Amino acid sequence: MRRRITTNDDKKPSFNLAINKSRLKNYNVDNITTYYLKDGDEFQLEIFNPLVNNILAKIKINNNFISQGGLVIKPGERIFLERYLDVSKKFLFETYEVEDSDEVREAIENNGLIEVEFFNEVVKPRILLTSPRVRSRNIYGGPFNQGGYMNNNFYNANLNGTGDLVNTVFTTNSTYSEGTLNLTSLSSESTKSIETGRVEMGDDSNQKLTSVDLTFSPIGFYKDSYQILPLSQKINNSDDIAVRAYCSNCGKKQKKGGNFCPFCGTKQ
Repeated sequence: MRRRITTNDDKKPSFNLAINKSRLKNYNVDNITTYYLKDGDEFQLEIFNPLVNNILAKIKINNNFISQGGLVIKPGERIFLERYLDVSKKFLFETYEVEDSDEVREAIENNGLIEVEFFNEVVKPRILLTSPRVRSRNIYGGPFNQGGYMNNNFYNANLNGTGDLVNTVFTTNSTYSEGTLNLTSLSSESTKSIETGRVEMGDDSNQKLTSVDLTFSPIGFYKDSYQILPLSQKINNSDDIAVRAYCSNCGKKQKKGGNFCPFCGTKQ
C-alpha cells in the first residue's frame, strides 16, 4: 500500500493550556477560545508540531512578546512549556479586583491574552569556499536569523530586516528584587467591581532551555490565540452542572459521581 504524502498545507500546529501536563477544557466566549483559572494557578502551554519540518513558535502574553526569541519544535514533537523563555519562572495566573466600567474594561481587554505565531524553518545550502591561502567559513544569511530552543530547549530568535546576522547576548543569571506594596482601596457600596487576571511570573522552573542556531522565515504561516479569565466569570452550562469534568486543583478529567479527584485527592 502506497503511503500518503502530506504537506504543510494539510495540517497546522496547535497549542492548548494544561496543568500538570493534563489539557484543560476550553469554552467559546464571544467567538474567543477561553480558559478559566483560579488565582495562583500555574499552567503550561502544550504545543504540538504535526508538520514534517522544524517550526518556531513566538509567544505573546498579555499582548506582549515574552522574548525576542521563540521556541523550536521538531516534527511530531509535543512540548509542555511551563516557563518564560528568558527567565526561569513558571507561568502564573494572578487575579485582582477592578471597577466595572467601560473605561476599565477597555484597559484590561488584553489581560490573560495568549497568542502564538508559527514560522517555518528556512534550510539554506552550505556554500564551501576553498582557497590555498585563505581560511574561510560558511556564512548563513537571510531575513530571519536566530538561535533557538529545541526539545524543551529555548530558542533565541533575532529579527533583522537587512538580512544580516545579528548577535544577541542573553543572560539567565540576572537578579531582581520583589517588594510588597500595601494599598488601601477606596470603595463604595454603589461601585460595582469585577475580577480580572493577568499572567505573571510564578515559582522557579527546573525546565532547561538551550540555544540553537537555525533560520526561519520572517513571515508567520499560522497564528492562534486564547484568553484566560478568572473562574468567577465562568457561567456554567447544563453539562458543567451535571458533571464536574475537570479537577479544580490539578485540572485532570474526573469520573462521573466522584466526590474526590482520583489523581490528587481534592474534594470536588
